[in-house]
Amino acid sequence: EAEEADGGAVSYALAKLGMSEILAENIFRPGGGTTLEARIRSWALFSSYLRTLGRGPLNYVCALLRQTDAVSGLLSVLVAHLPTPGRRAKATASPEDVVSLRDVVTNSRYLGEEDYVTRGAAAVYRSLLHLMPASVGSWFTEIKNRQMISDIEKYTSVNETPRLIGLELETISSRGDLEVVALHNKSQVVTRYRKDDSTLELVIKLPGSFPLRPVEVEFTSTFGFGEAVLRKWLLSMRSFLRNQDGTIDDAIYMWYQNVEKQFEGVEECPICYSIIQPSDHTLPKLKCRTCGNKFHSSCMFKWFSQGKATCPMCRSLW
Repeated sequence: EAEEADGGAVSYALAKLGMSEILAENIFRPGGGTTLEARIRSWALFSSYLRTLGRGPLNYVCALLRQTDAVSGLLSVLVAHLPTPGRRAKATASPEDVVSLRDVVTNSRYLGEEDYVTRGAAAVYRSLLHLMPASVGSWFTEIKNRQMISDIEKYTSVNETPRLIGLELETISSRGDLEVVALHNKSQVVTRYRKDDSTLELVIKLPGSFPLRPVEVEFTSTFGFGEAVLRKWLLSMRSFLRNQDGTIDDAIYMWYQNVEKQFEGVEECPICYSIIQPSDHTLPKLKCRTCGNKFHSSCMFKWFSQGKATCPMCRSLW
């Protein structure tokens, strides 16, 4: 299945993104003959391209990447070359020597092989933290080696997290009935949602090793809303923050749209428990003829891809 997903990703990259075959192969399924320098340069070029995409296309490409092992495979290689505490003595470059993606692509500083790998790995790692924080966090939770966990977390919390949190908080904005305030000194985001006479205040706390560790979400004021609704909204916010690559502001806006749609009477997809699908921003439209439940097309595609041919809810033949 992973091989099929990687192959589909390569085909998509060639057809839709206009990538060269060599670049697509280096990104999605590098072979044994692909050098580390080539992988780093390819990802630096690819990351530079991703930065030019709008939020919708970027979300789609990130969702595609998450169906493959491209990101996790790359990260597992990169971390062995980061100037982490565990290998600082061996590294010729320090964490402060991170170069730009453009420098990595062109090697404009004429770095030697070892310096290029160390600085290039740090630059690509930084770009992935920014572009695909949820994917990096998901990869981090799968690491079993305690020393590696400690080294990566220390490196990230000191060299990347403060900068990343600053960028995240700068993007925060209010919309409609949703007031959003960034508390820079606390690394927190406070959201206040007002509907008629009801008020909801929710606090998002970014951890010291963001995005490796999950953010904390809690309600601090819940006047006028039922417990069942609050529990559902809390779970949906946590889900958006944990599973969707993008900014904190993107997740908040997605959550806000879901809440608004719920007030409009739109029911959530029983598979992902969301009204608006995080990857393609669609509504549940595929309706079971037996039970009447509606599902997202992408959620049902994943369901059918597992060899199932029944409704996820009533189990009748689809």
